Amino acid sequence: MRKTFSLLVAAPLLAATLFASSAARADGAVVRRLPDADHSSLTADVAKARQAAPADFQAVDRVASRLADLDASRRGRLIPVTPLLKAIGPRALLPMLERAALTSNPRGSLSDVAWRSWRIGLIESIGLLHDTRALPLFSTVLAGSDTDHDLLKVTSESIGRVGDEAAITRLVALARQAGPRQIPLLAGLGESHRTVAAQALADAAHGQLGGGALASLGDEGRGGRVVDHQQGGGGRAADVGRAGDEQVDQGAGGERAHGAFLVAVSVDELPGPGRADVTEGLGDEASALVVEGAELAVGRVGQGLGGDRAVALAEARQERELAGAGLAGEG
Repeated sequence: MRKTFSLLVAAPLLAATLFASSAARADGAVVRRLPDADHSSLTADVAKARQAAPADFQAVDRVASRLADLDASRRGRLIPVTPLLKAIGPRALLPMLERAALTSNPRGSLSDVAWRSWRIGLIESIGLLHDTRALPLFSTVLAGSDTDHDLLKVTSESIGRVGDEAAITRLVALARQAGPRQIPLLAGLGESHRTVAAQALADAAHGQLGGGALASLGDEGRGGRVVDHQQGGGGRAADVGRAGDEQVDQGAGGERAHGAFLVAVSVDELPGPGRADVTEGLGDEASALVVEGAELAVGRVGQGLGGDRAVALAEARQERELAGAGLAGEG
């Protein structure tokens, strides 16, 4: 009798232990598992954060709970997840990292579009927080075999924002490899202002990364950034020479590398202010080289380009000239 009672008491404890173990090993929504050291570190950080501020985790889960309804009423190709997560603020970092890399919300009956939107929105929202604690997640995505175009693009952008020289170098090495992952990785490189990233874009602009890379980049465009489409706005180019970032070498062809930015941002998709950002902080000669680089890139794409892009390039040149004249008048 005593033995039976012991078993009855032990069974629920064993079940609870097995459940906790299963939960700890559950896949994240974006990656199955981080490297062991990173997994352990993040697990500890998440446990502390959940105890200190459970409301932050509840806020992220409330967004996840709305996915089905948002999917039913969506107008675009993806659910606007990023603005919802971004609205929570920096306190959402660890809750989002938990869902992306440790234990995901149950998918249940969510459609492929809803689940894909959630995964992309998590990565993009985490990346927008510019926190290096997310680098292991981004690196794990790159180390995997995922070929989702938008997911890879926002991962590349995120590494470009917070990655050190080693992380950017690894990203560039992958972006130089032909295949289905190349274009989204290249398209996200514009977020990095390190020389190695600018050189990779310059090589794409000058046709050194394979015949299809440049044409695809031209169609890709930074205007296709997921968060901007979800918010219904146009794309915006990365600022050149942002404070604290490595400055792209202006010598030895460095200025021409900036021409690649116009390829990466796809001039025809950017509004005037967005195009102006591309050459902000550059001198007149460098600005002219940017336009020249873009025209060279467009020329290499060949006859497949429509007239709209030629008009956009002409407008870009005119804007440079007007901006230069305005600066001269002020001086």
